[in-house]
Order: sequence, then structure tokens, then C-alpha cells
Amino acid sequence: MSEVRVEGVTLVSRPRLQAIPVVLLLAVLGAFASGWLGFWIAFFGLHLCLGNLRGSTTSSQQLLVADGEVCLVEPDSWRLLFAVAQVRDALVAPDPAGARLVVDRGVLRPRIELVFDRLDHARDVLRALGTDSAQRTSTFSLVGRLQEKVSVGAAAAASLAGLIAWAFSDDKALRTFWLVTMAVLVVVGLVARVGRLTVGRDGLRVRRLGSRHVAAANIRDVDDVGGAVVVEMAGGERLRLPMARDRELVVERLRELKEGEARRIPELPARGARPVHEWVEELRAAVRRPDTFRAASLTVEDLWSVVDAPNVGLPQRAVAAAGLHEHLDDNGRARLRRVAATCASPRLRLAIEAAADVEDDEALEGALDALSRGQDG
Repeated sequence: MSEVRVEGVTLVSRPRLQAIPVVLLLAVLGAFASGWLGFWIAFFGLHLCLGNLRGSTTSSQQLLVADGEVCLVEPDSWRLLFAVAQVRDALVAPDPAGARLVVDRGVLRPRIELVFDRLDHARDVLRALGTDSAQRTSTFSLVGRLQEKVSVGAAAAASLAGLIAWAFSDDKALRTFWLVTMAVLVVVGLVARVGRLTVGRDGLRVRRLGSRHVAAANIRDVDDVGGAVVVEMAGGERLRLPMARDRELVVERLRELKEGEARRIPELPARGARPVHEWVEELRAAVRRPDTFRAASLTVEDLWSVVDAPNVGLPQRAVAAAGLHEHLDDNGRARLRRVAATCASPRLRLAIEAAADVEDDEALEGALDALSRGQDG
């Protein structure tokens, strides 16, 4: 890993509200455990809740990334921020001061934001961390401002109810009352946090009770409006995603999808009413045959260009991966698996992973059939 030094960095530690479900679980365990074990479990849940609600801001003269560690360096001291191995995801977004690098270190650790005065400095650190949003999916909570306040309040109150239930363990009636109160708060806290948004190279997937995938090719515009990300799709439909935080990150990520460099994408055979195996075999035959006056051949690189293109329909990307199946070596299979890891659509991810396997024609044909019929979930 190369060493990177950047001057004039502001560190912002944000609340990690994704830890709320863990807090609720600890409250339940603490309330039902016996003796001092129950007390300490419930107490730890409350401590975790309060610890994840605190934020802080620190200005530093220099940020250093070296030897797998990220440190803040002062004239007479230095401070370890985090190990690079802890990083689950990292994204760069615009900021009034210049640019902001958001580092996600998992559910139980507060999220860290590094504010730079220049965009290229933020991207230098992003590369040093070994993360690239184009090579992975990013997941966000679809929680509005009111929902966020309700979930936080319910988590803290449930933890307190767990402690009170433990304190009244000798009084059956009072203990039952506090256990019921805690159970209601747990349900309220979890319901308030229902909703996930996954953004990948193929588009976005929304999970709120049900599931919906929007392909990158169908996204016309995206904007941050009134506490929500609004996605305008082909045909004029507008998808509103309420988010108390991270809206600018989602907008930036989706705009990157739309502003990617335009490339010539070859046209692949359409399935029509044929069985999936005939569709795949025609594509593979087109790769094998030479150019003729009546029909142009396809190359392996043509298929890779379709697989890698986020603005191509999901069935076309999947069948292109199937067409590559017999041309893959170990490096090619590893490359396909990396592409699959960037897909927000579960069925597209399954189809590309199946194409990378040596023997998995049944899973491949099943995923292709579902995608070509417009099913996804």
C-alpha cells in the first residue's frame, strides 16, 4: 500500500444509527437474563446506544495513510483513527469546504467523515484505502427524519426498560409490565428502521416490505429534494426515497452511473419466445463464427463490454456473461465474480456468478429466464 499524506483535514465522527437493532437485541437479552449478567447486558446495550449517538469534530494539520493504518498527525503527537482492514465501504461526495470522504467501518463502529479542501486529495486517500465504489455495492438506510428519531428513542427506552425489569426481578407483576413495555418499544424501533437502498453498477434496489430494482438504463435524473432522494425514470415516473442522512452520497453515486463514459455497445440477439438454452447457444455460436456478408460475428471483448456496461438491460448483461462461459480461464472467472459483486439486482448477480462457475447451467438458465421475463427480487 502506498503512503499518502494530506494537509489540512477535518475529522467528523457521525452517529452510527445502524447499531439500533443490535441495541434492541441486547435490551431483550438483558431483560430475560438472570442476575448481574442481565444487568450488564442491558447496560452495555444502553451504553452502545448513547455512544453511537455522539458525534465530534476535530481539525488536524495532516492525515497519514501508511502500513495499513490511517492516522491524524500533529506537530508533537499522532493519533490512530482506524486500520484500513476495518473499512467496509468508502465514498467521496461534494462538500461546501471541498470534498468529503465517508468511511463505513461496520454496524458497531461510528462512521468517520474526513473533509478535505480539494477533491483530488479525497480521491487519493480513497485509492490508498483500496476501495472503489465502482467495484462494489453500497447500502443505505431508507429512514426519514421522524423515523430516525422514533427508532433512537425506542432503542434507548427499551434498554432502560430492560434495566428496570432486571431491578424488579423479585416483583413478578412489575417485571411483567416492564417486559411488555420493552417488547412494544422493540417492535416500534425495528419497524421504524424498515427500508434499505442498495446501489450497484447495474442500478439501485429498494427494499421496504417488498423489493424493487431500477436498472441504471432507466434512470433519467436524480436530485436531493425536501429530505428525500428523488429518482426520475424513463416514462416520467418519480421514485421518492426518504432519507434523514446520506442523500448527497446516493445522489453522487447515481450520477456517476449516468455520467459514465459512453461506449459502443454491440447489439446481442433477442430471446423472443425461444427457450433460454437456444438463446444462449445462438449467442455462443455468434462468437465462434467468422464475419460474413449476412451476419457479423461477436468477439469475446464485445461480450465483456456488455457485461461491464451499467446502462445495458439486465437480461443482456446476463446472457453476455453466459456467452463468455466457455471462454473463461481462472482470471476471467474471477473477473466475472467481481462484476457480480457490484450488482444490486439479486437475479443478475446470481446469473453472472453462475456463468463464472464451471458446472452450473441449471442455475444460469433459471436466472436468465427470470430476468428475461422481467422478474427480479
